[in-house]
Amino acid sequence: MKSVKNPLRIIGVLFILTILFTLGSCEMFTNWFGTTIEDRVDAFDDDLSAGNYSSLYKHFHSDTVDRDNMKTDPDGYWSATPIYTSSNIKNYSVSGDTVTGTVWNGSADLSFTMNMKKDGMDYFIRTLRIGSSPEIKSVD
Repeated sequence: MKSVKNPLRIIGVLFILTILFTLGSCEMFTNWFGTTIEDRVDAFDDDLSAGNYSSLYKHFHSDTVDRDNMKTDPDGYWSATPIYTSSNIKNYSVSGDTVTGTVWNGSADLSFTMNMKKDGMDYFIRTLRIGSSPEIKSVD
């Protein structure tokens, strides 16, 4: 009888795992493993592309100097930057905790650099420089 129970137990476990992955997809485990640098840049780009300026502050580390201004006056804050209209990240690469790439601002490609910081299991943007604009900095 023991030889019948083991295969049934294995089949039962596989069935439950299949249901979990089908219903929840792999994204249900995202918060279990934290936010990677790539996840953070992609989420920032999603909000930027959609014009969700009021959500951009969430991608910055809590020690970023202007984070409160980004949150309380997002249109006023971001309208002074070169990425305020029709922007999206065209490409980027990651080296250590630094992200470099190109952002389209509706009329030109601008280079950008982000320095990332891990807080717990999540990475956040700590500094951001777009083209020759002043850097959005962290408190040091």
